[in-house]
Amino acid sequence: MSFVYLIHHADDREKAGKLVGQLRGAGLEVWWREDVESDTDAAEKLKAAGCAVACWSKSSVDPLKGGAVLSQARAGFASGVLVNVLLDGVSAPAGLGDAPTLDLSRWRGGAESPLLADFEAAVRVRLTDRPEPPR
Repeated sequence: MSFVYLIHHADDREKAGKLVGQLRGAGLEVWWREDVESDTDAAEKLKAAGCAVACWSKSSVDPLKGGAVLSQARAGFASGVLVNVLLDGVSAPAGLGDAPTLDLSRWRGGAESPLLADFEAAVRVRLTDRPEPPR
């Protein structure tokens, strides 16, 4: 199985870290900015990822602050591996097509949340390239 690359704005490090912890706790290999040493290393990890999770927040959708997040998300979308996560009630930026989008703005960090189960399922679908099972 391939790995997950989590994309986030620096302002969202704490929330993103909780997602990384949950995915790692579920047995998935996850890389994020805190695991890489340079922009070049980050770009290589993103390119090789089986799933790219873009975390959207007020900071990451801000045109003046979130350009790097949008750029990385577009790369994930172009590779067909993007999953969008809404952290605080914003919408994912336009232009990311039909990438799955999950609203985790109400998630408070608990491992047993149905919101987290849906998120993990969407990530696993991207990693295994299988169609999502019907609900």
